[in-house]
Amino acid sequence: THAPALPQEEQAIVGGVSPAGPPLALESVSVGRTAGPVAALVIISLFDIAGITYSCCSIAGIEDASGAVPGAYWVFVAAGFGSLLSATLSCSPAIVLGESFAGVLAGGRTGLTATTMGFCFLLTLPFYPIFSSIPLFASSPVLVVLGAQLLALLPASVSRGLLDFDDLSQGFPSFLTIVLIVFF
Repeated sequence: THAPALPQEEQAIVGGVSPAGPPLALESVSVGRTAGPVAALVIISLFDIAGITYSCCSIAGIEDASGAVPGAYWVFVAAGFGSLLSATLSCSPAIVLGESFAGVLAGGRTGLTATTMGFCFLLTLPFYPIFSSIPLFASSPVLVVLGAQLLALLPASVSRGLLDFDDLSQGFPSFLTIVLIVFF
């Protein structure tokens, strides 16, 4: 069985690669048409990784006196290698997830929390058929509780001077993010 062929306009973007996999004809890839989407994915990943890393370290209190995050270079290196590996496996790019906040809120300050969480995720793989039968809306109470915990950090961010709602360049985007995030 063969996968359906891509429409002609999409073949021009990805070089006629079918979802079935190889052969990969890189000589027919249109650089002009792929530069925009690739740049957008890189910028999205860059800002996502930088934002979550800085926010988690700021909440954890492990930034240095100048506000820099020690070891941030290695976070980007690990995310870059993870993205290369995930692209090789036809998956979405590796990012630093907002779930990292849950570990920080629970008291995690080192990589041991993330390693333990990763190990626990591996333990759930044999149970995937059971977990996939649970509807997605059943996880919403956990997300509401996490959102409430993150919203509780807002006054602390304002009192520490990390967020100034009187400054429209900070307050307006923060307000829009808080209010509109539920729609995305």
